[in-house]
Amino acid sequence: ETPKVAAAEMDAAKPAASTRPARSGAEIFAAHCSYCHAAGEENPGTFQLAATRGADYAVLEEREDLTAEYVAYIVRHGLNAMPPFTPTIITDAELASLGDYLAADE
Repeated sequence: ETPKVAAAEMDAAKPAASTRPARSGAEIFAAHCSYCHAAGEENPGTFQLAATRGADYAVLEEREDLTAEYVAYIVRHGLNAMPPFTPTIITDAELASLGDYLAADE
């Protein structure tokens, strides 16, 4: 049988909130997205988007149709060969900054 653990003990075992300084959307993009999604056919995400959606949709930083909500969903869930990024890699606050950075209204 599994021993019962008190809720207070479980809360104490949770990792502390990140003390890492918040990064801007541009910094998040450079650190986690650019190697696949920066301009240039050598970047697999950019190449794939150009092949499947067309050149106007290939470079994420140049797109005019992205919303912060869509960016957040894809980052957290992944898409095709793109892996999901957990909150330990990109915090929720950083994800919001990334979404704002890539969103069409910015």
